[in-house]
Amino acid sequence: MVTVTLATTFALTVALAFARSAPADHSALPETVSTLLLLLPDLERRRDELKLERGRFNKARQQAESLSADIGEDFHSLPIERKRALILHSLSAVLIHPAGKGRRKFDPSLIEPIWR
Repeated sequence: MVTVTLATTFALTVALAFARSAPADHSALPETVSTLLLLLPDLERRRDELKLERGRFNKARQQAESLSADIGEDFHSLPIERKRALILHSLSAVLIHPAGKGRRKFDPSLIEPIWR
């Protein structure tokens, strides 16, 4: 069952009147308000899906912005969990090059980060 408010009925009536008065080809447009009311549940469902998608997009954008904002702060003052999250978000891979023959002591120049 579809619940139709006075505002919805008015909006549909105005849309139908506008569509009929526009100069473009209207062979695909519904003829009556009752036809528009039959289309209403699908349109409302699609609207709700788009609102959900917009919410997910905004959440992802805010998370990305917060990550970049944290990088601007003093990195050393952040808790270890936040440092780890920033590094994992920023790195794609880490290449460790061979040390070669002979005495093998730690050489940081053999470590190559691959940034995103």
